[in-house]
Amino acid sequence: MQALQPALERWDHPGVTHAELERGAVMATERLFAGEAYSARHVRRMIAEAIFRDAGRRQWGRVELYLEKNPSCTVPAALRASPAFDDLLEVRFRTPGRPNAQEQENFLRQAWRVEQGLLLRGVAPKKARADLNQFLWERAAWLSDSRDGLTAKVARKFRTLEREGTSLDGRAASAGISRSPEIPQAYKDRVIWTAATRGGRVAQGIDDLLAEAEQQGLPAEFVEFLITMRGPGSEVNRRLMAAVKPEVEMLRAYILGKKAIDDATAPLRRCYGKLRSMQCVTADDFTLNAYFSVPDCKGWFTLTRGQVLLFVDVRSRKIIGRALIPDRNYDSLQIRTGMNVVCREYGIPSAWYFERGIWKRSKVIKGTAPIGWSQARSSEECQFGWENLGSEFIHAKRARSKVVELVGGLLQNLMDGCRGACGRDERRDCPEETKRAKLAVEARREHPDKYFDTFDQWEKRLDYFIDRYNSRKQGGLLKGMSPDKAFIAHWPHDDGPTRLNPACWHLGAHYVRELEVVNDSRDGTPGITFQLGKQEFAYFDASLSPLRARKVLAWFDPELPDLIAVTGLDARNPILVERSNPVDFLASLQPRDSAVAEHYRGELAKQNGFNAYPKARFKALKSQFEPTFRDVIPNHRHAALAADLKRGRDGHAAAQRNGLTRQHAIKKRAARLGIAGVVDQADPHADEGTRMMEQAAREMEGDEV
Repeated sequence: MQALQPALERWDHPGVTHAELERGAVMATERLFAGEAYSARHVRRMIAEAIFRDAGRRQWGRVELYLEKNPSCTVPAALRASPAFDDLLEVRFRTPGRPNAQEQENFLRQAWRVEQGLLLRGVAPKKARADLNQFLWERAAWLSDSRDGLTAKVARKFRTLEREGTSLDGRAASAGISRSPEIPQAYKDRVIWTAATRGGRVAQGIDDLLAEAEQQGLPAEFVEFLITMRGPGSEVNRRLMAAVKPEVEMLRAYILGKKAIDDATAPLRRCYGKLRSMQCVTADDFTLNAYFSVPDCKGWFTLTRGQVLLFVDVRSRKIIGRALIPDRNYDSLQIRTGMNVVCREYGIPSAWYFERGIWKRSKVIKGTAPIGWSQARSSEECQFGWENLGSEFIHAKRARSKVVELVGGLLQNLMDGCRGACGRDERRDCPEETKRAKLAVEARREHPDKYFDTFDQWEKRLDYFIDRYNSRKQGGLLKGMSPDKAFIAHWPHDDGPTRLNPACWHLGAHYVRELEVVNDSRDGTPGITFQLGKQEFAYFDASLSPLRARKVLAWFDPELPDLIAVTGLDARNPILVERSNPVDFLASLQPRDSAVAEHYRGELAKQNGFNAYPKARFKALKSQFEPTFRDVIPNHRHAALAADLKRGRDGHAAAQRNGLTRQHAIKKRAARLGIAGVVDQADPHADEGTRMMEQAAREMEGDEV
């Protein structure tokens, strides 16, 4: 019973398997029977027999459940338990069949109450005690190894209860009560402060106090106390250690500084239920776990891990923008560029959730503007402009507050083991192969392409990893959806974000310059033109037409040179102007549905749009100030003569047009036939002749097929 009862008590517990319970029962038989363990098969059969005999009552303390089917000795019949003992049958212990001292005392106290209840109902004292002892012998065999010992133990415990009415064992009542004198709080405070400021080790703190006792002027009583509390080696009195160690660990965070305090601060639990896609965008910089090569100024290559700025939608955890930087540091221009990329594709978010540092304090752009251009705006001016459009800025106080930290870690998990991988902590994680390759490239013994990606290759690889991350399913907040699907599922269709338009385009521009919109080609190329390096930029379209011959501010973003923002000199009334791109010389001869012809028509539309405003103004002013004349009213003979002349003139013009059309058709057919040099277009028989030859050529081609 002692071997099998613990397994039977937990037989239906969902947290443990039957096989584990059977192995525990086998080990129990080995322990109880002096090393002679039952086999697993025999134990399994005994457990099945006990479950069958119990018949669902779950009364595993009955001896008859564990007897053999045909016992050789006569076993006294089990006592049919009285209903008065039902409360004892319901008692459960933390370890079935092996209660601890406190559980035993509570069980005996409850048994004493049961006996008192029997006496109140008129049961004779001897009868009540005999029935209770019989029940305890059958159902609580763990109380004693013999019947006489059980009887004596119950009698002794019950006499204590009747006499004192409290605990059965005085030792249990006094457990946890310290008899030692209380340690003075001043002693504890000095030990706590010294240990916390000397590395957090209590033994070292006590040793330092003893060594500096005279220098610090410590009282003799306190020094004597420290000597009694300090043992050999690193031993410290347990009472003192238990009193000061928790507070030493508590104070260590405030001694180490802000990061340790942040780690010790309890986090806030945030609810994402009402958050929608593009309502909040967070971003941060990461040093990725792989090297790539970039050319240097000495004709060789530099290996760098660079920086990448990731822009993440908070609700869906989708990476919606990135900026790969081959340098060790980044500046506000690159942050602004990433914001522009996100806003151009997905609209303006309600909130930007950034960290502090350069994301908050940067006021000076590190990059140098091209000659003739000025820095567009400082970060403070840019932030003010965004806030005027309803896009707020939030700056996190702790790294764990930013969702982008988790996203960046998951992205780096995908990059582990790729080409040029060096691990996140390069001192500990970098493979030896990467270290040898890095040394060989830096010593110019090997070309970096043999071991590392170029900047362009690594950029493509980064995009691959980002696409892979966005398409992978995640648990937790996303509930099995991928970031791509979550971004679509939580999109605010009823109140979507604002698209980036001319009103806010210039907020993200990098450079600004005062230029004049050229009106006439005699003064230069019409529109807005400028040159950066060896590349020329020209802008004109219908939106720029009203500003011809005026000075304006041009706001230029090198990340998107196809559009430029134009405002007045007061930086108001912004418009967007499209860039004019060169067209193929023979674009007008290309098929109408080709890409070249489509591009040609688009450039013509920009050209006509740039002329639209002066043309419209000319017509409006001409109609307003054009002189008026009296109409001539001829008599009927002059009118009839004019009509006859007009008909003759129209007929002659139609015949001339038909002749030109016929000559053009003859020329095209002759060119297709390869006889353009010998055909006279003015010959009246040339039209019919070329038609017949073209028909014959078609018939010959049909016969060949």
